[in-house]
Amino acid sequence: MTRSWPPAFAKGADRAPDPAQALALGGLLGTVIAVQRDRVGPREARVFLAVNGLTDALYPAAWVVMQAGAFGAVPVASASAWLAGDRVLASRMLAGGTRHGRCRRVVKQAVRRPRPAALVPGTRGRGPDATGLGYLSGHAAVAIALGAAALP
Repeated sequence: MTRSWPPAFAKGADRAPDPAQALALGGLLGTVIAVQRDRVGPREARVFLAVNGLTDALYPAAWVVMQAGAFGAVPVASASAWLAGDRVLASRMLAGGTRHGRCRRVVKQAVRRPRPAALVPGTRGRGPDATGLGYLSGHAAVAIALGAAALP
């Protein structure tokens, strides 16, 4: 059997978004409305500092999980599904991951929120300093897009 790459989109992929996609978009829009460009609310700061203050021993494991959200994960996950014979899943992962990239860039430019270290006093950095804007997290967006694509 010959396989071509990239996979053709799944049948019906050009239809209107399903309810789960509409819910996800609504949730994203809700966070965009709630987020402040130049400050972090007290509840958000408390949660962030609680997680940021966890032991450094967790960093290697957290770093590995974050890499699942790197944009390179989209073609890798799609190709894996394709090679496993699940063309529909491969198409959904490729489409969702690509769509997330465009959406993320638009949101980042609209909100223009700096990274947490610029907004939350006491932030502890681990590894090299990240560059660019902080909201919307690209890693989180990719991981959520791939996870949502894998749902039945």
